[in-house]
Amino acid sequence: MFSSARTISLADREHVQLPSNHEANPTANAMALCDMDGDGHNELVFGLTDGWLAVYKDNVLVASTTLRGTIITIACGMVKALQSVVIVSITTAGDVYFHRLAGPTLQLLDRVTMHVNIKSVLLSNSPHTDTTTMVLGRVDRIAEVVAVRLSTNPTGPSAPTNRQHTYQGRKLMLEIERREVLPDQVGGIAQCLSDNQPPLLAFAQARGTMAVMTATSESEVIRVLSTIAARDQPAAFNIAVGEAN
Repeated sequence: MFSSARTISLADREHVQLPSNHEANPTANAMALCDMDGDGHNELVFGLTDGWLAVYKDNVLVASTTLRGTIITIACGMVKALQSVVIVSITTAGDVYFHRLAGPTLQLLDRVTMHVNIKSVLLSNSPHTDTTTMVLGRVDRIAEVVAVRLSTNPTGPSAPTNRQHTYQGRKLMLEIERREVLPDQVGGIAQCLSDNQPPLLAFAQARGTMAVMTATSESEVIRVLSTIAARDQPAAFNIAVGEAN
């Protein structure tokens, strides 16, 4: 399935100075790199355990906001339904926030309440579809592929619907299209996109294993790959994805 592997080496190290009111709680639960303003250079986005969501550019704070609850995971990228590059932040309360960078502020586009057991998130934009999907890893070993669409019934900040596994917000509707039980605890998520093949999703798991599945095929069987870390070492929650044949 994979013909080569990529490696990462430490090129440099930079210190990010937190504002004084956050120095007492410097734990960053989630972090991402993304070109939020379209200038060709990535911004550093991270969330603290106290709910503080911040965007740094060249080690300078350019925008921030505080969310309700601890930020557990974030992802950045284009959301086609909003026609904008956004930050998706998920808290321990199960709230999914969608922000975009608007000058010196983070503009809240929507908030949708889902599960309280989400651990990791990845935004996926396949060239084969016009819908952005969120791939979620949950603490109960469940992986979900969630379509992000414009809401068909805009309501309050978040409301249930009559459709099973659908969550409504003011602008967006999150619809679970696929749900799979993975063999082990889920860590990080990565994807491998190809012009002529369905996207591959890779889930890092405890005990040094990785589960791989396609994002589109309902009949695809999840395959557990060979161990990528010795069992006597800490659980592997970072993965590398090679080129797909």
